[in-house]
Formats: sequence, structure tokens, C-alpha cells
Amino acid sequence: MHAASFVLPRPLLCQRIHEEVVRFAVGAGHEELHVPAGVRCVRGRLFVARAGGEGGGGGGTGPGEPGDGDDGEDDFTFALTEEEFLNILFEDLELPNLDKKNAEDAEVTTPVRKGFITDGSPHKMDLKRSKRTQIQRTLAIKKPLQKEILANLLEQYSILCKYAPDYEDGDEKKYEQSLEGKTYSDRIDLLQNKNSELYDLYSPVLSEDDKDKLDELGKGVKDAAEKISLVPTWNKVDLRYRNHEQKPTPTTKALMVCMMDVSGSMDEHKKANAKLFYMLLYRFLKRKYREQFMANNLEKEINKNEKFIYFPLHIDQERSLLIAAPYYTNQIEMLRSVAKSLPMGYTLYVKEHPSQANRNWRSVFDYKEIMDIPNVRLFHPSFSSTELYRNCSLIITVGGASGFEASLHGKPVVLFGDMGYSILPSVTKADKFDNLSEIIRESLSKQVDPADVDRFVTLLEKNSIDFDWSGMSMEILDRFFYGGYFIDIDISTETMKSFLNQHQNEFEKLVSGLVSKIEQFKNEG
Repeated sequence: MHAASFVLPRPLLCQRIHEEVVRFAVGAGHEELHVPAGVRCVRGRLFVARAGGEGGGGGGTGPGEPGDGDDGEDDFTFALTEEEFLNILFEDLELPNLDKKNAEDAEVTTPVRKGFITDGSPHKMDLKRSKRTQIQRTLAIKKPLQKEILANLLEQYSILCKYAPDYEDGDEKKYEQSLEGKTYSDRIDLLQNKNSELYDLYSPVLSEDDKDKLDELGKGVKDAAEKISLVPTWNKVDLRYRNHEQKPTPTTKALMVCMMDVSGSMDEHKKANAKLFYMLLYRFLKRKYREQFMANNLEKEINKNEKFIYFPLHIDQERSLLIAAPYYTNQIEMLRSVAKSLPMGYTLYVKEHPSQANRNWRSVFDYKEIMDIPNVRLFHPSFSSTELYRNCSLIITVGGASGFEASLHGKPVVLFGDMGYSILPSVTKADKFDNLSEIIRESLSKQVDPADVDRFVTLLEKNSIDFDWSGMSMEILDRFFYGGYFIDIDISTETMKSFLNQHQNEFEKLVSGLVSKIEQFKNEG
């Protein structure tokens, strides 16, 4: 006999009641479903007998167990994931293409924030941003002139102070040092008052050369002060207006209505089947809507003329977040903080983790929330991460292997979690958001030295153990897991012993490697 098993997805776990009735867990209750003869349910799996006889030819003891007789054949089982199960169930179900003419004719757009512009309506003016620009402009113009005035006044003071009876070499330097820590305006005022006082005292004894020099320096101070007075407080170039662009939004919406006949023709068996089908239909449509939303709205192309910083999302939730960085598990809030800390002219590129599909993609609401963050572009999971690494200026990540991969591409990294590659000089550890903007600016100026990366790789090889961990992980997943989770799995002592005996050599190799590394560290320490 050959037996094939169909694993039902959560929450459709079933248990055996008797040979022809299967109970499905639906929400908090249970529904019974009659199945054809030859179908058996064991530990949440439906076993379909391909040949006659229960337990297999040759005296097998149950589904999935090989017979003991000479003419018995090995049984086989296969498991279907939730995605595969839904695809099979709805393979022949094709929803009709509705008339899209009206939707195409009606273009619906939504205004989306996109930076600032220098011209616009008064009600769109950003006063805070405009004031910041005004301060930056005036400082850029006035500061060189103030430095010129200060230099002339210091030179005047060095000439006048030499006429003091108690003058000693270096007095002018001492006075200049006493002015440090004060603003340019305060230093200029103090020097002007001091020079005026000294000039009144020593003007009778000043030489003609010193008087001419003082007059020339004073003329330089006056010219610079006049230039400063001509700098306007406000200028049209200081004004900043909030900019919005019209982004097309999908207008097509779907409504799922399920109606069930409650007349006498519907017995409990048919009602149970109808409820099960409607639930699966809902899950199927929800999945298709999410896939369609991601395909239509997530970015699939890099703007070559745009400077950007790359933030790869983590699987929600995974070890890199829960253990290595437990204070940064809310990635959407992190994106908001990072986007606010970016330097002017940079955009934050965000990409979903491809393995998130194994735990179902995030909800459409989460993706919309990310896309609504100003200065953030969300990329489709299918887009090449290598392209983002190559073209970005900086990688910001919580943890995981993405930071080390960025170093291999020659890109600096800002890291929030605790990872081994944080010892690289091109990796900056960020412990809080207060100084994140400063950390980002400093990291953008860093260069990755390939020699540092080579030394780190050598260190990894020195402290690594030759063990096929990836292969062992896949073996554990295939043996004990379903869809990445423990689901209705009863691991018996015999099953675990069989697994340990089968891989005894691999585990012994792992233990011996760990012991040797411990001894090595003891000897080196």
C-alpha cells in the first residue's frame, strides 16, 4: 500500500474520531466532516490509501508504517503548506474580469508629501524650515566678515597694549585666550571697548606709523561692519513651502459576501462544508489582495539621480530582534525616527525581507503605514538587494547579516543591535536616537578598508567549526516542523532517539569542535 498524507493548514488541524469522520478545529469550536472510505486522519494529517487494506500490505500497523510481510511496500507521505493547499483548492476557481472602463476613466490621485520647494502658496509655508534657512544664510554671510573684524581688532590691541608700562611679551595672546568661549559679537564688543580705552590713554605717545596702522585697521573694521548691516534679515530665497505630489491610488475595491442556505436541505454535514469553504475562500482572497497591492504599490526601480540610505527590514519577529536588539522590535517606529534623522538631500530606501513570505507577508495596513512616512520608499521583496547595496551611501540596520554584507560591498554601516561584525571600523554602533543624525553624518564620511574586512573574515574562520549547520537545520525543519512552527506535533521518545542515532556523527563532531575551541581560548587567555 502507498499512503499519501495531506497536512491541513492552521487552524484546520484535525483529529481522528473514527474511520470516516474528521473533526476540524474552526475558531473556538469544532466541525465534523465526513470523508470517503480509505481516508484516515492521524495527528492532523489525512492519509489516503492508494491500495486496499488498512495499515499497508504485509501487516503494517497504520498509516505511514511499512508492512512486515515480504510483499509489503514502503509507505510515503507528503505535506502541503498553506499556500500550496490554497492553490490546489482554488486551482480551477477563476474570478471573472470585471469591466474596468469606469475605473480607468476616473483617475483618482492622493497628495503625498515630497520635500520642500522655494515657491508656493502662503498657507503652505513652513515657518520652522524657513527660519532655519534664514539663520543658515545669515551666518554663512556674516561669519567671515565677523572674523575679519575680529582679526583687525586683535591687531589693533596688540599695537596699543605694547605702550602699557607693565607690558610683558605675550600679554596680547593671554587677552585673546580670555575671550575664547564667547560669541563673535561679544568678542567684537569687548575688543572695541578695550581698544577705545587704550587709545584714549596712549594717543599722545603713539608713533606716526602706529597711528597710520591703527587708522587702516579701523577702516577695515568699518567696511566689514557696513557690509554686515547690508545683509537683509529675510530674503525670498529663505522661504520654504511644503511640497506635495499627486500619486495615483487604486480605486477598485472588493466585497466578499457569503450566503448559506439554512433550509431543511442543508444538514449539519453540508453546513460544515460550506463554512469551511467560505473560510478558505476568505483567506485565499485576502492573500491575493495583499499580493496585488504589493505588486502595484511597492517600488521596483532605483532613482539613479537620488542619494539614498538603505534600511533592510527584519522578519517580524526573529532572533536578530528579540534577542540581539530587544529594544528595537518596532521597526515601523524605527523607520520614522531614522527618516527624521537623515541629512538634507537623502532618501530612505526600505525593502521587505524575502523570508517574510514564510510567515505570511505583513498586513496591507503595515505597508501603507511605512509608505506614508515622509522621505521613505518601500521596495518590493523581489527587487535585488545587491542593487540597493551597490548604489546606496549607507546601510542602517538593527542587526542580522545585512550589516556584514554591506561591509563586503564597501559600504559603511550604522548598527543598533549587538553583532560580531560591530568591531569593524566602518560600523558605527547607535545606542539611542538623540544623536542619530550626527552618527549618520559621520558614518557617511567613512570609508571601508578591504583589509579590515579580510582580517575579520580570517578571525571568523579561525574561531569557526566545520559543521553543516544549514543542512542540519533543514533536517530538523523537515522532521519536526511544519511551515516553520511546531504545530500539533507529538514527538515521541522513539522518534527523537531515531533522529539522534541517525545524526550521531554530526553531533559528536559539533561537540568535539566546541570543546577544542574552549581549550584553545583557555590556552590563549
